[in-house]
Amino acid sequence: MTETEAKSIHTLIRELQSIIKNSQEQWGLNFPKGQGDKGDKSDKSQTNIAIANAVHTFGPVNLNELFEEIPQKITLMREIITQFKNNMLTGIQGSEQSLSNYINQLKKETERLDSLAELKDSIKTCKSLALDACHDNSTAFKFIIQQIESLGKQLGLLIYHDTGEPGETVLTMSGAIIVLDIKYDEILNRIIKVVVSYATDARQNDKDDRVNNLLTQQLSDFKQFNLFKKNLETLKTLETMSKLIQPVDCFHCIKCISNDIKTIYEKEFAITNGDVQKILTEGHGIPLFNVDRVGPSIAYWAPKHQIMEIDWKFIKDIIIQGEMHESFRSLHRMWISMEKSRTPHLFLPPGRNQYLLNDELENEIELMENYYISPELPEVQFSLLQAPLKFLHPKEDSTIFASALIEFVVWLDPPVYVSDNVARHIGSYAGIVNRGYFVSSAFQKKDPQTLSLEQLLIEGIIPPIKHSSTSRAPKIIHQWEKKFDDSLYLQVFNLDSKCNTKARRIDRIPFSNLFQVYGLIKILRQQLLFNKLYQSCFNSSTYKQITITRPSKHDHAEKISPDAEDAEAKIQIKVQTINSPTGLSLDIQLPSKIISPQITIHLSVTILHEDSLLCYATGFGDISNLNEELTGVLQTYQDIPMLINHLLNSLLKPQNVEEIKIEETKLEETKLEETKFEEMNIDGINIDLNLDEIEEIESNMMIDENVMNSYII
Repeated sequence: MTETEAKSIHTLIRELQSIIKNSQEQWGLNFPKGQGDKGDKSDKSQTNIAIANAVHTFGPVNLNELFEEIPQKITLMREIITQFKNNMLTGIQGSEQSLSNYINQLKKETERLDSLAELKDSIKTCKSLALDACHDNSTAFKFIIQQIESLGKQLGLLIYHDTGEPGETVLTMSGAIIVLDIKYDEILNRIIKVVVSYATDARQNDKDDRVNNLLTQQLSDFKQFNLFKKNLETLKTLETMSKLIQPVDCFHCIKCISNDIKTIYEKEFAITNGDVQKILTEGHGIPLFNVDRVGPSIAYWAPKHQIMEIDWKFIKDIIIQGEMHESFRSLHRMWISMEKSRTPHLFLPPGRNQYLLNDELENEIELMENYYISPELPEVQFSLLQAPLKFLHPKEDSTIFASALIEFVVWLDPPVYVSDNVARHIGSYAGIVNRGYFVSSAFQKKDPQTLSLEQLLIEGIIPPIKHSSTSRAPKIIHQWEKKFDDSLYLQVFNLDSKCNTKARRIDRIPFSNLFQVYGLIKILRQQLLFNKLYQSCFNSSTYKQITITRPSKHDHAEKISPDAEDAEAKIQIKVQTINSPTGLSLDIQLPSKIISPQITIHLSVTILHEDSLLCYATGFGDISNLNEELTGVLQTYQDIPMLINHLLNSLLKPQNVEEIKIEETKLEETKLEETKFEEMNIDGINIDLNLDEIEEIESNMMIDENVMNSYII
């Protein structure tokens, strides 16, 4: 085997390892080598949990691409070995043995090169760690420039250096379509400007200063280098797919989506008189451009407390101008891009810039020859627009469209935990289930370490369990407590161990037409509202750990830690999930200290598809008249503890807390005086009085009626 062939196989093996390593990192399996085998059991179970909840069609890794690339690498390696066997070993005695020897030799060489590559990776890691602690700006800046060049070479971009004004250098990274010019100052050790341009004439008008500003900002801060890397990889991916799968122009496809979401926002902005907050929560969402990631994104939801913190009047103009604002990062967003697909899709021709049908300017009948007209379905239509939007969907039998094995994809930021039923609903609406590669149900059933939705929503709150070999290890109780200033009692929330809703983490959703995205927004809003309500009960600020020491041989009962409060001062609340994300059921147990006999109030919360809520309370007589009021409170605050506090205040109408404390203090003082009186030393008084003595005392204690006057005994 020639040296070139051996290096080719080694290169393919390294590429294969890189693919697997990148997938592991995206799944959250960035553990050191050997930890899966030599690490402790808790680490291994956490690894299984990460895999079980993340490996599916909507996970962070594009399984279509993974299923394609891995077999390709293996096939190429087999072809090299087969070719060597057929061409070099044919007719040679003992060729099988010779081939086996070569393979063994190749394995040894691969192991050596692999060790060398690992050493290089370790050196890079050490270099990065040293950079964080380095106070020499010159050394740190040189390393950043080296990292940029290394990244460009990995992506297959051509690297050029040019000198400008004194002290300034321009680093150019050029591809077939995209060109990146990075101007930096070697004396002041700073990035001056990053400019993205396009080598093709068709894309000359697509230059965008917002992209330049985003990449300049990310490259100026080494902590954001990974974001810069992802954005450069995105641009290169769009270029590669446009070059290999002609005549589809991915940059043009993304531009069509950008035009659509901007047009829809302008329609809703006009109808709502500029109510941006309403568009965010009840409409098609807010269009954002180049917020952290290059390209369009849609802000589609935010919890009420974050919405209240944003100055919507101030950022209204910023949204219209397509500029960036820091408050956008607090919103739930979906970033739109493109990726490889296992099934072909049709895309708009270069002459058309929107999927959205404009009824005022376009004739629907003329377009029906080449397009399906896809109106928004009634169940996913938003109430802000009077008429449903209409989208064009290319016909398969038309000759004016280009077909390619690529598709649109939305990336959720942050990812969303959903129930298994919701994941299937998403898959059905996006057309994923029908393609036959919605793959993780069987995997989840086999893995006992899969986390439920309830567990995922409190993930990271409960500290890891430390196993003890002693039989007297303390017992740990996990509970969540909330107390309001206007309430005397503590709300204690308890998890229902019977609620184990199968769940997935949704990172990305492939789609083929924009009208699907708005259907997905409605589905996600309902799930996010459910998650918010559940986490209002169970979160890190309300979590409390109680330690119960197991009795020793000389103890007769378990000892509870001093911080465990009197059970009579607590309101126990049991939370149950009902067909997530449609509702929650709460059993509120009022202790006898509040009311006797003890009463349990049942509270039912229903989440509708329109992102609205309904609340029903029973169990404290006829309290149905409070349902409308409770629904309003829950809709306003999206907070279960606040809802329960309002309910208790309405039912019990307690006095002012300070007044009650004063009354309780007086009562305690009275009891103390009575106790002192009873314990007085009466040893000097003879209490064995006979009848004559009693009569004498009574006669001496009689009061004259004239002296008594008007007083009443």
